[in-house]
Amino acid sequence: MLSVLAAVPVFVSLCFKPSPESCLTPPVLVEAEVWCERAVEGAEVRWMVDGEAVASDRLRGLGPETQRVAMILDPVRLTHRVEVALFVHGSEARDRMVLPPVCPFLLQLDSFRWNSKGLTVRLSNEGPAPSGSVALRWTINGVLYSQQRLDPLPAGTTAELHLPASASSLLEAALTGPEPGEKGRSRLTPVVVSLEARPGPGDLEAPVKTWQFFLGYAGVRGSARR
Repeated sequence: MLSVLAAVPVFVSLCFKPSPESCLTPPVLVEAEVWCERAVEGAEVRWMVDGEAVASDRLRGLGPETQRVAMILDPVRLTHRVEVALFVHGSEARDRMVLPPVCPFLLQLDSFRWNSKGLTVRLSNEGPAPSGSVALRWTINGVLYSQQRLDPLPAGTTAELHLPASASSLLEAALTGPEPGEKGRSRLTPVVVSLEARPGPGDLEAPVKTWQFFLGYAGVRGSARR
């Protein structure tokens, strides 16, 4: 925090504190605290990113009580330098910081569907960079059934993945349902499919993503209890 004292001492402090263990996912909310030693009118806040002005706002009033101001940043590079400045009647205060790196790529669930043939999942890369080689793991009710590699996916594109019903008798039973006219009492087992996308060693900053899909129940024939 840097403050310049003049007729009205003013202060500004960036309070952006993300977890040091993860990268940023856009859009990024950047906040700052502003205050003044005495009540004043006509305060102005200006935001700069990489040395260029991107936003400004006027505050109705400013005083000793801390106020929060914010800016939404849509990153275009992996790192950005953010600066906030507060101006009040000739007084000026500034604070600046280099934001943590933005996730090099971000896989998101675009859509999914299922039928008697299996589960189809469409993933999209929200960027800003192409994905590396991503390891995919399919599990059914916690049991690993399939592993594969997702080829590098350019930003803004999608990839379609398919888990066939034949991968598991539980999955096949849930997708096809009970046979018509089936007699006898059955125990119903919920069937949950999980898909994990784990970035390769060269993309340590990219987050591991997991999606779960409840596909219904599989009937397991059992004896009736009285």
